[in-house]
Amino acid sequence: AKIGTLVNIEKHEFVTPTLIEISTVGSQRFKLLNATQEKNGLWMGEIQTLPADPVVEIPDYLQGSANALARLINSIDENEIAEEQLPFRKPYKLMDCGWVANRWCELLPLDKPTKLQLLALDNPLLRLELIDDTLAAQGLLKS
Repeated sequence: AKIGTLVNIEKHEFVTPTLIEISTVGSQRFKLLNATQEKNGLWMGEIQTLPADPVVEIPDYLQGSANALARLINSIDENEIAEEQLPFRKPYKLMDCGWVANRWCELLPLDKPTKLQLLALDNPLLRLELIDDTLAAQGLLKS
């Protein structure tokens, strides 16, 4: 099943007459049920929205992943980066498995198939466990 995310366009700007820069914010995940390409090249599809991840508190054994993300957020805050340039928005839900796992999926240099597999998981605890393994393998967790 193909999984995607609905987005809201927050801002658009014509960089050149043929290039538009678009800023978006993701909202809800969906499953692509079918898709067809029209003669003019436009893709049309039917989707089914998926429920939001349940809030799952981060267990002690995965706290290192949340702590590492908190350190990264603090370093971004210290560098006074403009809010619209931040990789994600407040509120920071550092006690929620799904939120922490999803932010790491956005930030880590994962290949596209791996990233999509992780984000398609409907179990936020499992998603964070797999992310935690990746962070540990890359030496990004403090002992």
